[in-house]
Amino acid sequence: RVHKTPVPRLGGLAVLASFVVVALGASASDSWQGVLSVAPSHLDLWHILAVGLAMGAIGAADDLRGLAPKVKLWLTVGVALAAWWSGFRIEALAAPYVGEVALRAMSLPFTTLWVAGMAHAFNLIDGLDGLAAGLAVIALAAVGLSGNANGNSVTVLVSLALGGSLLGFLYFNSHPARIFMGDAGSLSVGAMLAMLTVNSSHAERAGATFGLFPLLVVSYPLVDTGLAVIRRWARGVRFNQADKRHIHHQLLGMGRSYRWTIYVLYGVALVTASFGLLFEHGTRDVLLLAAGGTIAGGVLVVWGLARWLDYH
Repeated sequence: RVHKTPVPRLGGLAVLASFVVVALGASASDSWQGVLSVAPSHLDLWHILAVGLAMGAIGAADDLRGLAPKVKLWLTVGVALAAWWSGFRIEALAAPYVGEVALRAMSLPFTTLWVAGMAHAFNLIDGLDGLAAGLAVIALAAVGLSGNANGNSVTVLVSLALGGSLLGFLYFNSHPARIFMGDAGSLSVGAMLAMLTVNSSHAERAGATFGLFPLLVVSYPLVDTGLAVIRRWARGVRFNQADKRHIHHQLLGMGRSYRWTIYVLYGVALVTASFGLLFEHGTRDVLLLAAGGTIAGGVLVVWGLARWLDYH
């Protein structure tokens, strides 16, 4: 909605195609087969591919024909439910110095909300050239590092394949964009990232624990989506009614350039992803430092959103 001329919007299909070819090709190679065969979570590759392709199909249908918002919502919820049924389940919540809390009966709604919610969160932030794709690359880098530290070879493989596909796409999607990711790309990337952020913290697929790492790695999409929901509720409009009050729109409205806005948001994503890695793999002293930085950063973000960006 900030472009003056028509731009193709099926770039997500190219991202998905290259990702699937590379992921399957690498998994069949001798170098990866030896690693995948000993990884307890080797079946996750097929689950992640299936969820990504299903979300991509929903998005492509919306890009080409247009789906009613409720239809698109329930289709994505259906894919998330299928992911839970197939074995991808968030069964506990965890925080430093607190421990784990079992979700039990809440595992199904929590898992569904996380997968479907992340798909729509990336769909909502895909409003500037290169924004969603670049944020996804940063998140995938953090996810791949975490997966490697935990010996989760599937997470490393998928992160490399998807991150590389998105880097190639960014060449054509950076401002001024020659092609958009579209719903096919944003829904599929968001859903796969939802699975990877949780899966990277474990060597096994079953019984995943949800901690601070996923929240920090994808904090910008979550914050912007939360603000959109609150903003539309406060104004008494439908949640699916698009507006130009997202954080990136607010920055542009201040007279900032496209590139300045993108680089600032990339920088925020790098900082929060780094804090996520510190929480996930740091020592006790590092955890205290990360906790202090996260709290201080959260206060600054709330103040900045309310005053600097005129959200008050």
